[in-house]
Amino acid sequence: MDGATDEHVSIMHRVIKFVIDTKDRGVLIKPDKNRGVIAYCDSDFAGDMGNRRSITGFLISLFGVPISWKSKQQGGVTLSSSEAEYYAISEVSMELKFIVMVMDFLDIEPGGRMKVFVDSIGAIHLANNASSGSRTKHIDSDTRFHFVRELTQGDDKIIDIEFVRSKDNQSDIFTKNTSNDTFWRLKSVYIMVGD
Repeated sequence: MDGATDEHVSIMHRVIKFVIDTKDRGVLIKPDKNRGVIAYCDSDFAGDMGNRRSITGFLISLFGVPISWKSKQQGGVTLSSSEAEYYAISEVSMELKFIVMVMDFLDIEPGGRMKVFVDSIGAIHLANNASSGSRTKHIDSDTRFHFVRELTQGDDKIIDIEFVRSKDNQSDIFTKNTSNDTFWRLKSVYIMVGD
């Protein structure tokens, strides 16, 4: 605060203008007990031209109400789009594990296994199969690989990973610039506009 420049003041004015211009918008909270915990996750592949790291994005809803979302650059460089998507699955899985602990503490039933929707067949294959090929053998030794497998397989399975078409992936707006139509279509699922 004591070292603010003209650029900081300009950014502050933009933030204030944004808040004023969007005061009639908010998160839509309309619970539906039949929906349970649903997550959408996505990544762009090597989207940062400087360091070639991908962006992970996810959106988690409980009973149809968004409770957690994230958009963050991945911690390392991935070698394929499937690996970048698998990294995103591991990120959303960590958040889901935390949500399970909170729900357990609050004595709330999740309504069955949690669903994670992903738009990558390759990432789903990595998550659901114990074997790997020559192009993914470097992932097998990664801790993320074993963490996701623990949550998606065996007796303690709490997550089902399912395919969703890219155009219907609600987390797409967290990972890349989308067309105006796509942005407003996906955003309208959870954002309400006042009268």
